[in-house]
Amino acid sequence: MGAPRTARPWPPDNIIEEHGDALYDFALSVTGDAERAVAAVREAVPAALASYGPGVSRPLLFGWVFATAVRDAVPSPLLGPDVIEPGPASPDELQRLARAATLLLDPVQRGCLDLALRHGLEGEALSEALGVAPGLASVSVQAAMDQAEHVIGGVLLARVGREDCPGLADVTLDAVGAPADKLAAAVVEHGESCAACGDRRRALVPVTTLLAGVPPETAPAALKTVELRRRTGIVRALRPAPPGAAPGRRAGPAAARAGGERQDRRRHRRLVAGVAGGVVVTALVAVLWPRSSGEIARTAAPGGRLTVDVTPVDFGSSGVEGAVRVTNAGREPLVFETRAAVPWISFIGGEGTLDPGASVVVSAVLDRSRAPEGAPDSQIRVQSNGGSAVVPVRAVVERAPELSGLEVTPQSVVVRRCPGSTPAQVRATIVEESGLGPVELHWVRPGKGEQVTPMSGEAQASYLGSLGPFDTPGDVQWWVSAVDIRNNRATSPPQVLRVGAC
Repeated sequence: MGAPRTARPWPPDNIIEEHGDALYDFALSVTGDAERAVAAVREAVPAALASYGPGVSRPLLFGWVFATAVRDAVPSPLLGPDVIEPGPASPDELQRLARAATLLLDPVQRGCLDLALRHGLEGEALSEALGVAPGLASVSVQAAMDQAEHVIGGVLLARVGREDCPGLADVTLDAVGAPADKLAAAVVEHGESCAACGDRRRALVPVTTLLAGVPPETAPAALKTVELRRRTGIVRALRPAPPGAAPGRRAGPAAARAGGERQDRRRHRRLVAGVAGGVVVTALVAVLWPRSSGEIARTAAPGGRLTVDVTPVDFGSSGVEGAVRVTNAGREPLVFETRAAVPWISFIGGEGTLDPGASVVVSAVLDRSRAPEGAPDSQIRVQSNGGSAVVPVRAVVERAPELSGLEVTPQSVVVRRCPGSTPAQVRATIVEESGLGPVELHWVRPGKGEQVTPMSGEAQASYLGSLGPFDTPGDVQWWVSAVDIRNNRATSPPQVLRVGAC
C-alpha cells in the first residue's frame, strides 16, 4: 500500500515551500513585526488558494498577503530620538537606517515600495498584486517613492548633518515626538536657506537605492511547520461545489474539466479578485487621496481619465493665488490629488473625486513669506487613478533686506569744541538672503543738505557707522539704508541724535 493521502503535501505546503521566504519578507516590510508577518502569510495563503486554486500566481499571493498585512500592520509611530541620533554615514549604516525608517511611512506605502523595489514587480504583475488598474498601480508606487525620499531622506540628513549645522539640529529636535512629516517639511525648508545642508542632502544616496538593496529576511521555521493542511481542509469544504454535483459529494475528474465549471470558477475568481483588489484600493485611496466624503468604493479601479490644463501657473511679482483646472474625461469616477514640489505652495480644493465629465478649478496659493528670494520656478503634480500631469509654476519673489536693532550710543553728544566731545556710534543688524550691497548711514540738519557715509560690517549681519562730531548744537535726524544685489532697498525710520552746547 502507498503512503496515506494525508502524508502528501497539500498545496499550501507547496506554496510555502516555494514562496514562503518572499511572502514572509514582504509581510514583514508591511507589518513591521515578525509575528504579525507570520500570521499574515498563514491567513493569506489558504485564502488565495481557496479563490484561485493550486495554480495561483506569485503576484496574486503577494496581493492577498498585502491586504492581510495592511490590516494588521504596526501603526506609523511618532518620530523618536533614536532614529535621528547622530551617527556614521557609511552605506551599510544608511541602508539600515533607511530600512528602519520605513516604519514612519503608512503601511500601504511600505508595501508599494517593497513590491516595486525589492521584489521587482512592475507592469501587469504589480497591478495584479495591488489589485488595481495599471495606471493606478504606477501612480501609487511613484507616490510612495516620493514620500520615502521626502520623509526618510529628511531622517538621513538629520542623522548625518545635525552635528555640523546648529540650524539643522534645532529643527530636528523640534520634530521629536511629532509625525515624521514635520521633520521632513522642516528639513526641506532649512535646506532652502542652508547651502551646506542642501549640498549634503543632494550628495546622499537616494532612499530608493538604499531600500532596493536591503537583503531579504528568511522565513522562520514556525511558518513552514504551521498546520496548513487542516486549515486548507476547512477552506476546501467552504469552496462552492461544481455545477451538477450532489450535495456532500466531491466531483470527479471529468466534472472538474467541464466547461461550465471552468466558467463558474473564472467568475468566482473574478469576484474574489474584485474583493481583494477592493481591500487594497481602499487602503491606497485612503492614504494617497484622502477625502472627507468617505465614498471610497466609488473610486476603485478602473478610474476616469485625467485631463489638466497645463498652462503654467504664473504668480508674477506680486500674485499669491493661481488656478489649475482638473477634468475627468473618462467614464468612471476620478480620484485626484494635487501636490507641490515645494513647501511654500498649498492648495484650496486640491483633492477629491470627480464624476465622469465633471471638472473643478483648484486654487494654488503661494506663501511669499516662505518662498526664497529670486525666481523660484517649480511645478505642481496632479496624481489620480486615471493618469497624472505636471503643471509648471513661475514666480518672481523679491524681498528687501531686513533692518533691525538700530541704536545710537550715546543718544546725545556735545559740539566739537567741548571737552569729551566724541562721535556717536550707530549700530544696525541687517539680514539679506540673496547677498547684500551698500549699507549707508544718512543724516540731515535743519537748513543743510543730506549727508551719507558707508557703514562697515563689524560682525555677521552687524554694521557700524559714526555721527559727528558737530560744530553747532541742534537735533540731527539720521537713518540707515541697505540695498541687496538684486537692487531691493530697505530704509529704517528716521531717528534723532541730540547735539548740545558745552
